[in-house]
Amino acid sequence: MRIPFFHSPFYARVIGLALLASCNALAVDEVTKSEFSPLPDNYKKAIAEAITNFENTPINQWAYRVTRYENEEGKVTSSVEAYSPNEMGSAQWTLLQKNEQLPSQKALKAFEKQKQKTNIALKLSELIKLDSLLISSAGESEVLANFDVNFEKLGEDASKYLNGQLIYNVTNEFIKKITITNTESFSPVFAATINTLKVDMTFFKNGEAILPESITMTMQGRFAVFSEINEVSSDTYSHFRYVGSTSDSHKGINESAK
Repeated sequence: MRIPFFHSPFYARVIGLALLASCNALAVDEVTKSEFSPLPDNYKKAIAEAITNFENTPINQWAYRVTRYENEEGKVTSSVEAYSPNEMGSAQWTLLQKNEQLPSQKALKAFEKQKQKTNIALKLSELIKLDSLLISSAGESEVLANFDVNFEKLGEDASKYLNGQLIYNVTNEFIKKITITNTESFSPVFAATINTLKVDMTFFKNGEAILPESITMTMQGRFAVFSEINEVSSDTYSHFRYVGSTSDSHKGINESAK
Protein backbone atom coordinates (compact mmCIF):
# COMPACT_ATOMS: atom_id res chain seq x y z
CA MET A 1 0.00 0.00 0.00
CA ARG A 2 1.18 3.50 -0.78
CA ILE A 3 0.69 6.36 1.65
CA PRO A 4 -2.77 7.91 1.18
CA PHE A 5 -2.71 11.61 0.39
CA PHE A 6 -5.08 14.53 0.65
CA HIS A 7 -5.39 17.68 -1.39
CA SER A 8 -3.41 20.80 -0.54
CA PRO A 9 -4.94 24.01 -1.96
CA PHE A 10 -1.46 25.51 -2.27
CA TYR A 11 -0.07 22.71 -4.40
CA ALA A 12 -3.27 22.52 -6.37
CA ARG A 13 -2.64 26.14 -7.38
CA VAL A 14 1.07 25.72 -7.99
CA ILE A 15 1.50 22.32 -9.64
CA GLY A 16 -2.04 21.01 -9.97
CA LEU A 17 -1.32 18.02 -7.74
CA ALA A 18 -1.87 17.00 -4.16
CA LEU A 19 0.74 17.34 -1.46
CA LEU A 20 1.58 14.72 1.06
CA ALA A 21 -0.33 15.41 3.94
CA SER A 22 -1.34 13.60 9.93
CA CYS A 23 -2.41 13.88 14.07
CA ASN A 24 -0.79 14.88 17.33
CA ALA A 25 2.42 16.81 16.74
CA LEU A 26 5.67 15.08 17.56
CA ALA A 27 8.41 17.57 18.30
CA VAL A 28 11.69 17.05 16.46
CA ASP A 29 14.54 18.62 18.35
CA GLU A 30 16.98 20.65 16.32
CA VAL A 31 20.09 18.65 17.11
CA THR A 32 23.01 17.48 15.05
CA LYS A 33 23.15 13.93 13.77
CA SER A 34 26.26 13.34 15.85
CA GLU A 35 24.05 13.31 18.94
CA PHE A 36 22.33 10.13 17.73
CA SER A 37 23.67 6.59 17.49
CA PRO A 38 23.55 4.29 14.45
CA LEU A 39 20.50 2.06 14.51
CA PRO A 40 21.39 -1.52 15.50
CA ASP A 41 21.00 -4.03 12.67
CA ASN A 42 18.17 -5.89 14.42
CA TYR A 43 16.09 -2.69 14.67
CA LYS A 44 16.94 -1.68 11.11
CA LYS A 45 15.80 -5.09 9.86
CA ALA A 46 12.61 -4.86 11.93
CA ILE A 47 11.78 -1.40 10.56
CA ALA A 48 12.48 -2.56 7.00
CA GLU A 49 10.08 -5.47 7.53
CA ALA A 50 7.48 -3.10 9.00
CA ILE A 51 7.72 -0.93 5.86
CA THR A 52 7.27 -4.01 3.67
CA ASN A 53 4.27 -5.16 5.71
CA PHE A 54 2.63 -1.74 5.33
CA GLU A 55 3.22 -1.69 1.58
CA ASN A 56 1.89 -5.24 1.29
CA THR A 57 -1.38 -4.36 3.02
CA PRO A 58 -4.03 -4.47 0.25
CA ILE A 59 -5.94 -1.25 0.93
CA ASN A 60 -8.28 -2.16 -1.93
CA GLN A 61 -9.69 -4.86 0.37
CA TRP A 62 -10.86 -2.34 2.93
CA ALA A 63 -13.81 0.06 2.93
CA TYR A 64 -13.38 3.14 5.12
CA ARG A 65 -14.27 6.78 5.70
CA VAL A 66 -12.05 9.86 5.59
CA THR A 67 -12.84 13.06 7.46
CA ARG A 68 -10.96 15.92 5.82
CA TYR A 69 -10.27 19.39 7.22
CA GLU A 70 -8.51 22.35 5.61
CA ASN A 71 -7.79 25.83 6.90
CA GLU A 72 -6.21 27.88 4.14
CA GLU A 73 -5.42 31.43 5.23
CA GLY A 74 -8.48 31.37 7.50
CA LYS A 75 -10.85 29.78 4.97
CA VAL A 76 -12.07 26.55 6.58
CA THR A 77 -13.55 23.66 4.60
CA SER A 78 -14.33 20.08 5.60
CA SER A 79 -15.77 16.90 4.17
CA VAL A 80 -16.61 13.32 5.06
CA GLU A 81 -15.97 10.77 2.30
CA ALA A 82 -16.57 7.03 2.04
CA TYR A 83 -14.38 4.64 0.08
CA SER A 84 -15.85 1.39 -1.31
CA PRO A 85 -13.24 -0.67 -3.20
CA ASN A 86 -15.82 -2.98 -4.75
CA GLU A 87 -17.10 -0.15 -6.95
CA MET A 88 -15.44 0.98 -10.18
CA GLY A 89 -13.48 4.17 -10.92
CA SER A 90 -14.66 7.39 -9.28
CA ALA A 91 -17.75 5.51 -7.99
CA GLN A 92 -15.48 4.06 -5.31
CA TRP A 93 -15.77 7.40 -3.51
CA THR A 94 -18.95 8.90 -2.04
CA LEU A 95 -19.21 12.42 -0.61
CA LEU A 96 -21.26 12.13 2.59
CA GLN A 97 -20.84 15.65 3.97
CA LYS A 98 -19.48 18.97 2.74
CA ASN A 99 -18.77 21.62 5.39
CA GLU A 100 -20.86 19.62 7.92
CA GLN A 101 -23.93 19.57 5.67
CA LEU A 102 -25.39 17.27 3.05
CA PRO A 103 -23.60 18.02 -0.25
CA SER A 104 -25.35 19.95 -3.00
CA GLN A 105 -25.52 18.65 -6.57
CA LYS A 106 -22.80 21.14 -7.50
CA ALA A 107 -20.57 19.81 -4.73
CA LEU A 108 -21.21 16.21 -5.80
CA LYS A 109 -20.25 16.95 -9.41
CA ALA A 110 -17.08 18.78 -8.32
CA PHE A 111 -16.22 15.88 -6.03
CA GLU A 112 -16.64 13.31 -8.80
CA LYS A 113 -14.45 15.36 -11.13
CA GLN A 114 -11.80 15.70 -8.43
CA LYS A 115 -11.65 11.95 -7.86
CA GLN A 116 -10.93 11.39 -11.55
CA LYS A 117 -7.60 13.18 -11.18
CA THR A 118 -4.34 11.39 -10.44
CA ASN A 119 -2.74 12.37 -7.14
CA ILE A 120 0.78 12.01 -5.84
CA ALA A 121 1.47 8.66 -4.20
CA LEU A 122 4.58 7.70 -2.31
CA LYS A 123 5.90 4.47 -0.82
CA LEU A 124 7.38 4.44 2.67
CA SER A 125 10.36 2.60 1.18
CA GLU A 126 10.93 5.61 -1.08
CA LEU A 127 10.34 8.18 1.65
CA ILE A 128 12.60 6.65 4.34
CA LYS A 129 16.30 6.23 3.61
CA LEU A 130 16.98 3.11 5.67
CA ASP A 131 20.76 3.53 5.61
CA SER A 132 20.39 6.93 7.30
CA LEU A 133 18.41 5.67 10.34
CA LEU A 134 19.84 6.90 13.65
CA ILE A 135 18.46 5.87 17.01
CA SER A 136 17.21 8.65 19.30
CA SER A 137 15.84 6.48 22.11
CA ALA A 138 14.85 2.86 22.64
CA GLY A 139 12.64 1.20 25.21
CA GLU A 140 11.00 -2.15 25.67
CA SER A 141 7.88 -1.11 23.74
CA GLU A 142 9.01 1.65 21.34
CA VAL A 143 12.03 2.83 19.35
CA LEU A 144 12.41 6.45 18.23
CA ALA A 145 14.65 6.95 15.19
CA ASN A 146 15.60 9.82 12.86
CA PHE A 147 16.13 9.43 9.13
CA ASP A 148 16.92 11.35 5.95
CA VAL A 149 13.86 12.07 3.81
CA ASN A 150 13.57 11.35 0.11
CA PHE A 151 10.71 13.41 -1.32
CA GLU A 152 11.71 14.71 -4.74
CA LYS A 153 8.10 15.58 -5.60
CA LEU A 154 8.51 18.62 -3.32
CA GLY A 155 11.28 19.91 -5.57
CA GLU A 156 14.69 18.78 -6.70
CA ASP A 157 16.53 20.09 -3.63
CA ALA A 158 13.73 19.93 -1.03
CA SER A 159 14.77 16.59 0.48
CA LYS A 160 18.02 17.97 1.89
CA TYR A 161 15.99 20.48 3.94
CA LEU A 162 13.72 17.82 5.46
CA ASN A 163 14.18 15.68 8.56
CA GLY A 164 12.23 12.53 9.37
CA GLN A 165 11.45 10.83 12.65
CA LEU A 166 9.58 7.60 13.26
CA ILE A 167 8.20 5.65 16.20
CA TYR A 168 8.48 1.87 15.85
CA ASN A 169 6.19 -0.22 18.05
CA VAL A 170 8.39 -3.09 19.23
CA THR A 171 5.56 -5.09 20.79
CA ASN A 172 3.33 -5.18 17.70
CA GLU A 173 6.11 -4.79 15.11
CA PHE A 174 4.85 -1.83 13.08
CA ILE A 175 5.65 1.84 12.50
CA LYS A 176 3.23 3.78 14.68
CA LYS A 177 4.08 7.31 13.60
CA ILE A 178 6.17 9.27 11.09
CA THR A 179 6.91 12.97 11.37
CA ILE A 180 8.56 15.11 8.69
CA THR A 181 9.72 18.67 9.34
CA ASN A 182 11.90 21.13 7.47
CA THR A 183 15.24 22.21 8.86
CA GLU A 184 15.51 25.32 6.64
CA SER A 185 13.30 27.33 4.30
CA PHE A 186 13.11 25.87 0.79
CA SER A 187 11.54 26.58 -2.57
CA PRO A 188 9.54 23.66 -4.04
CA VAL A 189 8.63 25.65 -7.15
CA PHE A 190 9.56 29.01 -8.66
CA ALA A 191 8.48 32.04 -6.58
CA ALA A 192 7.34 29.90 -3.64
CA THR A 193 9.13 29.70 -0.30
CA ILE A 194 8.15 27.28 2.47
CA ASN A 195 9.34 28.47 5.87
CA THR A 196 7.55 25.87 8.00
CA LEU A 197 6.45 22.39 6.99
CA LYS A 198 5.29 19.66 9.33
CA VAL A 199 3.68 16.40 8.27
CA ASP A 200 2.50 13.78 10.77
CA MET A 201 1.31 10.32 9.78
CA THR A 202 -0.07 7.77 12.22
CA PHE A 203 -0.93 4.12 11.65
CA PHE A 204 -2.58 1.24 13.50
CA LYS A 205 -2.37 -2.54 13.22
CA ASN A 206 -5.34 -4.82 12.66
CA GLY A 207 -4.30 -8.46 12.48
CA GLU A 208 -1.49 -8.43 9.92
CA ALA A 209 -2.87 -5.34 8.18
CA ILE A 210 -1.20 -1.95 8.78
CA LEU A 211 -3.73 0.81 8.11
CA PRO A 212 -3.59 4.63 8.06
CA GLU A 213 -5.06 6.40 11.07
CA SER A 214 -4.45 10.07 10.35
CA ILE A 215 -2.36 12.44 8.22
CA THR A 216 -1.89 16.09 9.16
CA MET A 217 0.06 18.90 7.53
CA THR A 218 1.00 22.40 8.65
CA MET A 219 2.63 24.66 6.07
CA GLN A 220 3.62 28.33 6.17
CA GLY A 221 5.49 30.49 3.69
CA ARG A 222 5.01 32.84 0.77
CA PHE A 223 4.04 32.55 -2.87
CA ALA A 224 5.32 35.35 -5.09
CA VAL A 225 5.65 38.66 -3.20
CA PHE A 226 2.21 39.40 -1.80
CA SER A 227 0.59 35.99 -1.31
CA GLU A 228 0.90 34.29 2.09
CA ILE A 229 0.85 30.51 2.55
CA ASN A 230 -0.71 29.52 5.86
CA GLU A 231 -2.37 26.13 5.74
CA VAL A 232 -3.41 23.38 8.12
CA SER A 233 -4.88 20.20 6.65
CA SER A 234 -5.83 16.84 8.10
CA ASP A 235 -7.27 13.50 7.07
CA THR A 236 -8.68 11.17 9.72
CA TYR A 237 -9.51 7.58 8.74
CA SER A 238 -12.30 5.59 10.39
CA HIS A 239 -15.02 2.98 9.88
CA PHE A 240 -12.64 0.42 8.39
CA ARG A 241 -14.46 -2.66 7.14
CA TYR A 242 -12.71 -5.64 5.59
CA VAL A 243 -14.29 -6.63 2.25
CA GLY A 244 -11.59 -8.97 0.95
CA SER A 245 -11.41 -12.73 0.76
CA THR A 246 -12.72 -14.68 3.74
CA SER A 247 -9.64 -16.89 3.42
CA ASP A 248 -7.70 -14.10 5.14
CA SER A 249 -9.71 -14.47 8.33
CA HIS A 250 -6.96 -16.66 9.85
CA LYS A 251 -4.66 -13.64 9.88
CA GLY A 252 -6.42 -12.16 12.89
CA ILE A 253 -8.22 -9.42 10.97
CA ASN A 254 -10.97 -7.62 12.82
CA GLU A 255 -13.39 -7.07 9.94
CA SER A 256 -14.67 -3.87 11.54
CA ALA A 257 -11.99 -1.63 13.02
CA LYS A 258 -11.56 1.98 14.17
